[in-house]
Amino acid sequence: MCGYSTLSTAQTSSPERLFQGLFSGGLNIAQIDGDGPAGYGYFGVFGSMGVMVQFRPKLSASIELAYSMRGSRQKRDPFDSPLTEFRARMDYIEIPLLVHIRDKDVLLASVGLVPAVLARNELRYQAYDPTTGQPAATEPPSCLAAEPSRFDLSAAAGVQFFLNSRATVGARYAYSIIGIREPCVGETRARSQFHNLITVRFLYIL
Repeated sequence: MCGYSTLSTAQTSSPERLFQGLFSGGLNIAQIDGDGPAGYGYFGVFGSMGVMVQFRPKLSASIELAYSMRGSRQKRDPFDSPLTEFRARMDYIEIPLLVHIRDKDVLLASVGLVPAVLARNELRYQAYDPTTGQPAATEPPSCLAAEPSRFDLSAAAGVQFFLNSRATVGARYAYSIIGIREPCVGETRARSQFHNLITVRFLYIL
């Protein structure tokens, strides 16, 4: 009877799953260091799906396929010279590679690399006559008009807080390791242009 009870318990207990699906969505708050304007002025959408591998109860790793809208924006400033405004949009296909440490059902801390390929590049640029304030036919500077690098590699770190055993909310910070194009000389001390990105996101573990 005792042996039967032990066998029955072993058959009904469920071991921890090695692979878990995940998906996330959220908002990118972005800027590009080295293109002139300071501050996180660009907002874009982020979405991903992927797989998480559980090595230990507190240690896991994940790979995702994501679509991420990054960019930069400079609003018209009447006290600035030259008088310009622009909006640079760069959409990327990302493959986040992250290692996670889980603290029970409280938080999930992550660190890793984010390789990315440029999927869309769009620049809207407008200069204005400083006297009349009317739009002027002026080409954007080469540091903005130049095509950015097709590939980007960012270092990333973030924290997600558990709402329940599967759903989390949090944020991730990412910064380009390699420059995407030459900086705007005179506008910055940066040696190149770099993506500077905060992603506020909802993450669900299946």
